[in-house]
Amino acid sequence: MAKGKKGTRREQREQRKAEREAQEAALKEAAIRRNRLLAVIVVLTIAAGAGIHFAELPSALLGITLLVGAGLFLAISLGGLGGSVKPRDRSKSGNIDYGR
Repeated sequence: MAKGKKGTRREQREQRKAEREAQEAALKEAAIRRNRLLAVIVVLTIAAGAGIHFAELPSALLGITLLVGAGLFLAISLGGLGGSVKPRDRSKSGNIDYGR
């Protein structure tokens, strides 16, 4: 028995829904990994700063350590933010609104 149009459309719709759910799950998993990495960077930076402070090493070394930790945190957090934004469809020239 041949399937009608409704059967194939329903299957396509279900397939698109499953793909969308899988993609959303992958994005959530990536966000969880990124948040864990950010937490590790913060903890390691604070631990390194405390170690340098209590070992009475030069304060310039403490400043450099905190600066590197903050830079890593900022780079990874902004990279995650930029990676989660979907690009707009610009395949047609009519899709460009020039901010209007």
